[in-house]
Amino acid sequence: MESRILLSAITGTIYDDVDSSGTKTAQDHTLGEWQVYIDIDQNGVLNSLPSGAMEPSVLANAGGDYSINMNGFATGLYRVTEVVQAGWTPTAPLSRDVSFKFIGSAGASLPRINLQFATTEIRDCTPEVRRLLWLLF
Repeated sequence: MESRILLSAITGTIYDDVDSSGTKTAQDHTLGEWQVYIDIDQNGVLNSLPSGAMEPSVLANAGGDYSINMNGFATGLYRVTEVVQAGWTPTAPLSRDVSFKFIGSAGASLPRINLQFATTEIRDCTPEVRRLLWLLF
């Protein structure tokens, strides 16, 4: 039997993974104003859907925290990811895309998924290497 989870929200924190460990440590600091979104069409890009509506997204607050309300989402598989900014490279989760199966209709008392995105600033490299890394990610 497959496991099923009813969710009310996906929450988490985006942080600068200073040592590129993929794990939040004391030296890491949060990144505010970064965008997290549900990639409905699973193309890896925050964009408009055929209906004309934008994919659901939120900006992390000044403390790097975000919350995407899942009320009203239909049962299905969703991909959650962040918009990685120029000059940064992702460190965790490794795939950058985290999928989950949402079952049924969520309410405020239901559990939340806490999803951390670790990203590190590209340091000590030439502008050419930065551009190449940006194109790769």
